[in-house]
Amino acid sequence: MVHDAARVLNDGHPFLAARAREMTGRRAHRLVTAGTVREVLHRVYVDANAPDDVQTRAAAAALVLPPGGVLCRSTVAWLRGMGRVWSLAEDALPVVECVVPAGRTPVRRAGLRCYAAPLASHDVVDDLVLPRTSDLRTVLDLARWLPRPMALAAIDSAAHLALVDLAEAACELERFAGHRGAAQARELIGYGEPLTESFGESWLRLRILDAGFPRPCAQVPILDASGRQVYRLDLGDPARRVGFEYDGEEFHSTAAQQRADGERRDRLHREFGWQVVGFHRGHVWGQSLRLERTVGELLGLEPQIVLRRW
Repeated sequence: MVHDAARVLNDGHPFLAARAREMTGRRAHRLVTAGTVREVLHRVYVDANAPDDVQTRAAAAALVLPPGGVLCRSTVAWLRGMGRVWSLAEDALPVVECVVPAGRTPVRRAGLRCYAAPLASHDVVDDLVLPRTSDLRTVLDLARWLPRPMALAAIDSAAHLALVDLAEAACELERFAGHRGAAQARELIGYGEPLTESFGESWLRLRILDAGFPRPCAQVPILDASGRQVYRLDLGDPARRVGFEYDGEEFHSTAAQQRADGERRDRLHREFGWQVVGFHRGHVWGQSLRLERTVGELLGLEPQIVLRRW
């Protein structure tokens, strides 16, 4: 059977090898050779025209989940809109992650990372299409197992989307007391901020807190004489009129954008008495302590940092 480019096999959904012959009369490996389909996971295929994204990979994994297994961690984070919590690389796709109840053997399959862990009934969303861990369990897992900056970004994102309540998350975390990663999760859930609007804001706030500075307020409004909001700062200390912003590449990378940033911050200082400094990814993720020293000078405080934690 000749592949019709206008016809997407199985409506673009992944399928097992046996299904390929039912649909086309040809074996899956011959379809791969012909460029009609591609192999998403071992012996799980999808039409070559289907997107290679987390949704497709998760749907492929759902076809081969072991008994009791559900999708988890970074895979669920992406599916639920929390964002790219696994990598700084914009084009990176995560290995699909799943978990089976403790005592069962994790499945081994290329492209799939499987764990065994205790799973309570309320940890699982019994979706027949894409069974997964609940939002709360997902955040607790990410908070325990991701590197600190990405873990805080996941916590903030879930709270911002109202997928979890931070107080509830702190209470639920106690069931993992004494387990690996619980101390990190407890600290970072305490740092969580629902008003956070980007991963960069999470990372910047964590650098400030790790240096021992007071916790900055998020989304600080700047009002004119009539009480109308004219600006809003990512982070700030209203008492000192000091603000900190994360200049992401999308809106702050061109010469025109950087010039506008400078003019805006000059006006904030001139008309409103605020000192505002912007940091970009290289400042936040770099090894130097320039960020801590700059923040300390603005606050009139010494950074209390012995060793950078990330």
